[in-house]
Amino acid sequence: MRNLIVQVDIPGKVTDNVMHGYFDSLYETSKIQFAQYAKIVGADYLCIHCSRYPLHPTYERFQIFEEEFEQYDNILYVDCDIVPSADAKDIFREYEGKDFVAF
Repeated sequence: MRNLIVQVDIPGKVTDNVMHGYFDSLYETSKIQFAQYAKIVGADYLCIHCSRYPLHPTYERFQIFEEEFEQYDNILYVDCDIVPSADAKDIFREYEGKDFVAF
């Protein structure tokens, strides 16, 4: 099984809403921790840094529905303001066999 963890980090586009701003230290910590988590659970890790859509950055997550991602059996998309717990279980094993899971 091929599993992928994806995050999107495009800092230059967030200027219109102070409440949903860009937090460097949080985003960097999140990316580092999820890259490490991916290694622990045997998943690939990808952080998307390039815009493909002329919309708000939140829509860049929909890149995961493009053809290049069809090689993966499971994709976990995680916002960059989330940090995994040090003792987090393998989420791909926890929800194995499920067609779709959202939190």
